[in-house]
Amino acid sequence: MADDLTTAHRWDEARFTLARRQELSRSAGGAVFAADLGGPLWRAEFRSFPLRRDPADALLADFEDLGGAVGTFLAHPAKRPRPASSPVVGPALAGVTVDSIAADRRSLVLAGLPAGFVLGAGDFVSIATAAGGREFLRLAGGGAAVTGGDSVVRSPSLRTTQPIRPSVAAGDAATLADPLVEMRIEPGTLAQERVALDWWSVVFSCVQVVR
Repeated sequence: MADDLTTAHRWDEARFTLARRQELSRSAGGAVFAADLGGPLWRAEFRSFPLRRDPADALLADFEDLGGAVGTFLAHPAKRPRPASSPVVGPALAGVTVDSIAADRRSLVLAGLPAGFVLGAGDFVSIATAAGGREFLRLAGGGAAVTGGDSVVRSPSLRTTQPIRPSVAAGDAATLADPLVEMRIEPGTLAQERVALDWWSVVFSCVQVVR
């Protein structure tokens, strides 16, 4: 099982980008068409806050132990680790699950939220799937959770910036605080850079693993 290698450390940079695998083509009349060649993948660039030599060496060793791109690890969006409406998240967000997924797989409803809890565009959600993977989503819309007639508190329909993969199903556990995504180091990007006398930053780029 992949280890969480980022939440225990402070990161000066943790930039997540949704990389869409697309191509453009042009008709004889000059019209331009776009087509998806596969599902999008998350890429991220991490840079630690400056560390003294020994802690920097220890952090570098954690990532070197992955064997380059061979091993995988869990990362979190360190610069946006929690929903914007709740900068401090306690036990109230434990037990959140996927309630339903729209037929076009572009939106979902979450259950188990506190009544009135607000999710919004830009918030991240991590979903643990039965296949052993983690779907990682950014919301494109949101709203406040309300209590239904069955006494279950549900979010409104939450549109996502990408299609939700078929591996995600109702009942899967969802994480809103420090949401994790499985990644692997991109070859040649792991390094230790000197930022001042005896101060160093560990840097790397990584790409999402889909299971």
